[in-house]
Amino acid sequence: MVPCSADYWYHMSRSLKALESPEHIGKVAAQRALRRLGARKVKTAQVPVVFDPLVSRSILDHIFEVRERRFDLSRRIFPRGKLGEKVAGDNVTVIDDGTIVGGFGT
Repeated sequence: MVPCSADYWYHMSRSLKALESPEHIGKVAAQRALRRLGARKVKTAQVPVVFDPLVSRSILDHIFEVRERRFDLSRRIFPRGKLGEKVAGDNVTVIDDGTIVGGFGT
């Protein structure tokens, strides 16, 4: 089996002026794909992990599952009822603020 060298990059903005150029997006996507060339599987082990920002966002999406329309937000959303309580490591801070100017949830 040949490792996949595919990757991607994108940028979103509520302002056309703030969007990255198509050239920059293509360059980053190509760099991300090229860094996968020669990738190989490693043996299973317990090791510290640093997630790529795209992976981190995906993990948070799955944890909070807010974007799932079929999800019953009133009863099953994590971390319902945990305001002010520790739910992750000391190096993790999540701020859910719909009032950030220009934010996608604003």
